[in-house]
Amino acid sequence: MARLKKRTGETFRKLGKFLFAPRYYARNVNEFPQRVKKGLVYIVSEGPEPDTLIFKCPCGCGDTVYLNLLNDTHPYWRFDVNFFGLVSIRPSVRRTVKCKSHFHITNGRVISYNFF
Repeated sequence: MARLKKRTGETFRKLGKFLFAPRYYARNVNEFPQRVKKGLVYIVSEGPEPDTLIFKCPCGCGDTVYLNLLNDTHPYWRFDVNFFGLVSIRPSVRRTVKCKSHFHITNGRVISYNFF
């Protein structure tokens, strides 16, 4: 019985983290922001097409993540913004420096693979 309570408690904690996790909303800008706010994905367009996504790393390390959107330079990412302004980024993001986290953002929610 104690084992079942423990598993149930763990399941509800994980569900709570998912349901009440911060969401990432899109904000279109023409130049790189001087201050990056948590929970916002800045879509930088210096021309007719967006070229960079900028946001705070969701692991909590405080670093700013810059993702290339130009498909002639590798690696590059794609993104979608839904009706509510929530961002999805493809493929997943694997940081190779500092925190080395690996995550995916879908409909504004972070799906964590590894947060170190």
